[in-house]
Amino acid sequence: MLHRIYPRILSAIVLAILLPATVRADTYVQGTLLAVHKKVQTTPISWLWNTVVTSYDTVRYDLRIWAGNQVYVAEYVPPIQPDGPLPTEWQAGHPISFRIEKRELVVKLSYGTEIRTNLLRREPAHGR
Repeated sequence: MLHRIYPRILSAIVLAILLPATVRADTYVQGTLLAVHKKVQTTPISWLWNTVVTSYDTVRYDLRIWAGNQVYVAEYVPPIQPDGPLPTEWQAGHPISFRIEKRELVVKLSYGTEIRTNLLRREPAHGR
């Protein structure tokens, strides 16, 4: 009798563990992109006395996304520096689809690709 129960219990446990993970992976939240702020960080490479002779710039973008009663702030660093392209659909006031994965905010683009950003913080949306 036990040899019939164990496979059923095992399959129920596996299904209970795997099913929510597959459903959540494709679930996106609709939000509104409130702002895109460009930040440039200059890092010195070499100095001559107290003057920077050479340096390089790293460009980062802070995204503010409003969804429900939360405002998500995420940081995107383009892989091509310093003038990497930014998706044209990332304009303030436009809708945006995203999901949260641990400390990342994954943005779905209109042409099916995803962009991973660093989730910096969540703020309450006061009176939006």
